[in-house]
Amino acid sequence: MHTIILIIGFELWLYGKIRKLSIMNICAKLKRMLNLTRPDMFFVNHVTGILFLGMLFLSTISNFGCSVRQAIDLPAADEALHNKAVALMGRYDFESAQTVFATLRKRHPDHVQLKVNHAISIINRQREGDETLALNMLKEVLEVQADIQALYCSALLELHMGHLVPALGYFEQVLEREPKNTGALYFTAKTLMQLSRYDDALDRFNAVIRVDPFLSSAYYGKIMTLRQLGNKKAAMENITQYRLIKDNPRSRIMDFKYTKMGELAEVRVPDAAVTIHGEKPTGPLFEPPVMVGSNPAGDRYQGALSVCDINGDGLLDLFFPNGTQDGASLVMLGAKEWERFKAAPEHPLSNIEQVNTALWGDLNDDGNVDVYLCRDGKNQLWMQQDNLGWAFDRKAGTAGRDDLNTVDGILVDADHDGDLDIFLVNANGANELFNNNRDGSFRPLAHDRNLKGNGRPSRTVITRDLDNDRDVDMIVINQEPPHDVYINERLWEYSPGQNYDELIHDPIIAMGAADLDVDGIPELVTCDDQGKLALWKRDEQERWRKSVLQTPPGSGIPALTDLGQGRGSIKLMAADVIGDGRVNLILSHEKGWQVFDLDGHTLRPVFEAVTDIPDPVRNITTYATLNGPAVISNTASGALKAWAPGKGRFDFFQLSLTGRKDRDANLRTNMSGIGTKVYVRIGNQWRAADTFRDHSGPGQSLQPLCIGLNGSKTADFISLEWPDGVLQTEMGLTGNTRHKIHETQRQMSSCPVLFAWDGHSWEFVSDLLGVGGIGYAVGPGVYADPRPWENFMLPQGLIHPQEGRVKLKITEPMEEVEYLDAVSLDVYDLPPGWSMTLDERMGITDPGPTGKPVFYNKAILPIRAVNDRGQEILEDILERDLIAAPVGRLDRRFIGRLQDEHILTIRFERSITTREDPPGSRPVLIMDGWVEYPYSQTSFAAWQANAPYLAPSIDYQDTSGDWHLLWDQMGYPAGMPRQMSVPLDQLPDGVHTLRIRTNQEIYWDRVFVALASECSDVKLHRAGLARAGLEYVGFPRRFDFDQRRPDYDFASKDGQWASRFLEGDYTRFGDVMALLTAKDNALAIYGPGEGVHLEFEIEPEPPVKNTTRVYVLNTHGWCKDMDLYTRTGETVGPVPFEGEVSPAARRLNDEYNIRYRAGRNY
Repeated sequence: MHTIILIIGFELWLYGKIRKLSIMNICAKLKRMLNLTRPDMFFVNHVTGILFLGMLFLSTISNFGCSVRQAIDLPAADEALHNKAVALMGRYDFESAQTVFATLRKRHPDHVQLKVNHAISIINRQREGDETLALNMLKEVLEVQADIQALYCSALLELHMGHLVPALGYFEQVLEREPKNTGALYFTAKTLMQLSRYDDALDRFNAVIRVDPFLSSAYYGKIMTLRQLGNKKAAMENITQYRLIKDNPRSRIMDFKYTKMGELAEVRVPDAAVTIHGEKPTGPLFEPPVMVGSNPAGDRYQGALSVCDINGDGLLDLFFPNGTQDGASLVMLGAKEWERFKAAPEHPLSNIEQVNTALWGDLNDDGNVDVYLCRDGKNQLWMQQDNLGWAFDRKAGTAGRDDLNTVDGILVDADHDGDLDIFLVNANGANELFNNNRDGSFRPLAHDRNLKGNGRPSRTVITRDLDNDRDVDMIVINQEPPHDVYINERLWEYSPGQNYDELIHDPIIAMGAADLDVDGIPELVTCDDQGKLALWKRDEQERWRKSVLQTPPGSGIPALTDLGQGRGSIKLMAADVIGDGRVNLILSHEKGWQVFDLDGHTLRPVFEAVTDIPDPVRNITTYATLNGPAVISNTASGALKAWAPGKGRFDFFQLSLTGRKDRDANLRTNMSGIGTKVYVRIGNQWRAADTFRDHSGPGQSLQPLCIGLNGSKTADFISLEWPDGVLQTEMGLTGNTRHKIHETQRQMSSCPVLFAWDGHSWEFVSDLLGVGGIGYAVGPGVYADPRPWENFMLPQGLIHPQEGRVKLKITEPMEEVEYLDAVSLDVYDLPPGWSMTLDERMGITDPGPTGKPVFYNKAILPIRAVNDRGQEILEDILERDLIAAPVGRLDRRFIGRLQDEHILTIRFERSITTREDPPGSRPVLIMDGWVEYPYSQTSFAAWQANAPYLAPSIDYQDTSGDWHLLWDQMGYPAGMPRQMSVPLDQLPDGVHTLRIRTNQEIYWDRVFVALASECSDVKLHRAGLARAGLEYVGFPRRFDFDQRRPDYDFASKDGQWASRFLEGDYTRFGDVMALLTAKDNALAIYGPGEGVHLEFEIEPEPPVKNTTRVYVLNTHGWCKDMDLYTRTGETVGPVPFEGEVSPAARRLNDEYNIRYRAGRNY
């Protein structure tokens, strides 16, 4: 009897899982049914009780560690193949994944989950017809069973295809079964909004926010809905909320991208692959201490211990500022497994006197670590060179004064130009900032840039992004308050910190920093002169508030009054020593050191290392191992002890970050990776870290980050924000491994990218409107003037009209905003024997380009070409084949600049001008090529190093063999592959040879001279704009060929291209014809991953044989990137206009530009 009841219970449990009913609800329903059929209450209660226990057991085991999923249930070989497909989906290789799923489906045609997974891979492949194909596959599933994934994915497809009513029906079925499904709630709200059911949409957006308060897309949808309801006040209030979370690392978006559409739109994996995080391993956090060396200086040791791989053998070494018997510096070389460190008194960095502390980092970006020694007296910069060892650099200009006692400092890219600068604090004088000029020299800036302080004695400096605006701010802790806060305003400008009044007047002696709550704003932990610990957080009014941290009895520290003499030395460090992803506070003092877990405002001790009071601790440091941080301490007796990681930890992995992969690459971030923010995602947990100094000072180590995995074997992904502002995502980082990650040298900005339909596919053409870049910095407070138009001649043979229409897309695959005012297409039919070019280039000096057509029927070709290195390069410049003349050595310091002047000396087959030329003809130099653009940051860095970019100039050689300047800095091809021209009207007769000179990284593909003249038989008509629509395009995958030649594959999209939107109002998706038909200041504004689809109606080609049809796209608009040095690079506004904005244009902008976006796009 009981067996039968339990079987019934199993069936009821399954029913409850499907209907989302609780066990108590099922039992109540059953009890009412039994009461109707049998009034014996004892029997009713007995049966119901057995069922309750059985269902409770089933519910418990089903929810242990993961939610119930349909098992994949495949043979072992096919299961391995399925796992491969899932991994390919995780790498966004959707084409390969769908191929594997298709193979599996042929073997298992009736397997529902395989069919759903196959459909999901096709949805994300995004080829023509894929939406319909996937929808039909899902309908086959739904004909068999109401699979919730099939319902959800069908809803997404119907919504994406504009079928709103069917989409809403599917979403409602999903919500009946999972009422709190974030994806279903969000996309239901989107559907209701498109159906103009704004009140219902608002209710659903509010529901999403209640379920997931960090879903930024829901706030954005709510803002748009409130605007449609006319509630501008509420919309503005929600914009304020949106701004609070938009750059929070925990915030996320919903979008039609894989992993962004909700869990039900992701392929399912076998249950065995689901990781269940276990309990913390048993055992101690640290092993008992062992002696790993001794410090001969003993109690005279005053300086700060630091850690770095000094000799490049892959092992971390130690540096004692005063480690020898006579108080000079000492290097101790590391060894494997916790053997004793080996003193190296013969090392060049040993035996240096009066050293207070060391700052480690690669200061000249050559791949070798360097060190700056802070001393009582003149400081010293030591540079490490390939095969030459260490050398004291006396010429860098960083020594400072003899009478200063530099007690602390920091290496950091203070001005975000890609190198490390040096900030110093002194015990008896003003602060100093030595700016790295990247030419081997440094310049002092503190006096002129409001950084010197008022001369009060200082203790230490902390660097962090205190206001989450992507640049580095500084706090200087002085011997006595008030302290100093310097907020980075960029371009070498700093302002005193506002809202820090309570902090700067607190008697702080030590300060640490860490982003404890992973919101992008660091928290500060301080210790005052009475030994009291406090936590400082920024409130909603951006004021820094203090909360005193309580410590349980027995874990307090003594009052400290002698810190300046090194007695009772206190140090604060932030590190995860447990491996659970939570930051612990390590506190050292005379009695020893302790590890605390921060629980609200309470510090709970989790480990304590107590030393004998007669042998007090002088200094400690963490030491990175694959098992997490170890701790090394130095005591007054000279004992050097190490606490190795214990068994009571979760697994860790290490991160070593660097600004570039190899020395031959250009650099945007310092080679040491200092100043990088790191956000780690493991399951549903976020962890924040960074490569700033992790302790209160003094000194600066250089060692890998240790990241705890909280029981997982891998990190799902990490998000990096490099010091140059570039975002980067890395996936699948395994435990017990050191992962070296370099900044991906991807192009973050350039200008909009043009694609053309060639009859079969969308083909990359080039970029547009690079001449219209807004806010491009060329020096401190100096910005280039944008030219808001460009005419672009499309390559011959590319365009294949479809049904009488030319189809183009102008897309934004980068982190910038496009303001497109007008587009038009001119169609030229040239008579036989004629060609044309445009008077186009990035103009530098007058006369500027006109964009007008230039016709010619005679070309003068080169017969010899030699570069500045004596290389014959004629074959490289005769044909437009995308193989250009070599440019010579690159200046690795600055993107787009050469070490030496690149000179092309070209001799032509005849005199460029002769008296026999037809009347009215004129010579024009035509060049195909492309340029490697520098960024605003790069331009600023080159300016400060006095390393200008020199645009191409033209010289000519007269009949006597003498050279003369014809055109100084004529200009260059304004972006990716394109053709430019310059008139040679001033050239005298008899000139056969020209010389083109530049130090820009410009790749000349073809060079020749044309004799331009009027062409009366050319036919011109302007194609009518038949369609213009703003759409989500995604991020076509970029490929870089030799000579930095870019290409984009429109059919292959990057699913996770980390980028941000400039904050502001963008154009709503859909038809934008009214914005683009005329140059009228009515703008189509769009951002990363978006584009305008254009279709032009053209006339049939003329019947005359051998005519040539040429297409010229005319564009009017601007673009702006998010480079840290771009003026107003954080916001869409101020919106650029040309002249007065008419009332009609203003109405169009108000009607169309209502889509508010800001923050991360991933």
